[in-house]
Amino acid sequence: MFYEYLIWLGIILIKIAIIGSGISALAAAHLLKDYAHVTLFEKSRGVGGRMSTRRVDAYIFDHGAQYFTARTKPFEAFIGPVIDKGLLMRWDANYVKFDGDRIIDRQNWIDDEPRYISPYGINQVAKFFAKDIEINLNTKIVRCIRHDKWILFDEMGKRFDGFDWVISTVPAPQAVDIIPEAFGFYDEVSDVDMQGCISLGLGFRQHPPLKFDCAHVGNSSIGWLAKRFYQDAHGGFFSVIVHSSQNFAREYLNGNQDDPIGCLKAELLDKFNLDAELSDCENLQVWRFSHCDKTAPNKVFLDSDLHFAVCGDWMSSGRVEGAFISAYNLVDGLLKTGL
Repeated sequence: MFYEYLIWLGIILIKIAIIGSGISALAAAHLLKDYAHVTLFEKSRGVGGRMSTRRVDAYIFDHGAQYFTARTKPFEAFIGPVIDKGLLMRWDANYVKFDGDRIIDRQNWIDDEPRYISPYGINQVAKFFAKDIEINLNTKIVRCIRHDKWILFDEMGKRFDGFDWVISTVPAPQAVDIIPEAFGFYDEVSDVDMQGCISLGLGFRQHPPLKFDCAHVGNSSIGWLAKRFYQDAHGGFFSVIVHSSQNFAREYLNGNQDDPIGCLKAELLDKFNLDAELSDCENLQVWRFSHCDKTAPNKVFLDSDLHFAVCGDWMSSGRVEGAFISAYNLVDGLLKTGL
């Protein structure tokens, strides 16, 4: 192709800025690397977005996505190198579904489609794809203006200019603070309502007596929980991740709940008859924008006149594969414009 030939000659005419560094951003960067010079801007100190891993003492907590599926050929090809490196493995978990205290479904995922986890923390997947990409960390973009080219400004007033295209991959409520009102899909992005999630990580040096590996829980402050074993130099440890229900997160974010750790931990211990003394570590993560009920997984928010585009996992219920597909469809549309 013409752009590949220019890159072979060492000439890259197109510059693209991508706001965010989750899987949508990293996928878009990889898919565009043969056609343009891509720069990512991330407000946090690390990449991955909600593919987030926090390490506290010896414990590993995957506070965002703990696992994901791969149901499409493009995504299978994308994660293939990560599987080959041993950074992803199949999770054949024992899954149950509760309605309150009553189990209404049981599944052994060994008999179902593959679910993938990382033995070293899910952010290792993001770090793998972040290699060889130009990324500005600790850089929160707050404004974009366009003259002949796009100019981006961070919250400290620093400017980054000379971009032909801008792609926003941040959650929709944050994107509307960045994207220009002239953007052709501004109203659609503005109309997206996202709910939060409170994630509590508990560390156990002994096996917590849960008779399952993961569970969805209805009619509870707990929406999801997952138990994982991690090997270390001292033998290993267990991490339990508890995701709150949407109602519980809403109460907390509205200021009506001031002890999320205590409440979620108490319900976990009581509901599943766990000993509080077995846990010697706890860690909290608040996701203000986590779930989105109104999704558009095959929608492409691309304004070819303005040279601005939007994608993200929120277009597909927060799923990791959905984040990739959103970027994949966007890049396909972008390349069809000839950049």
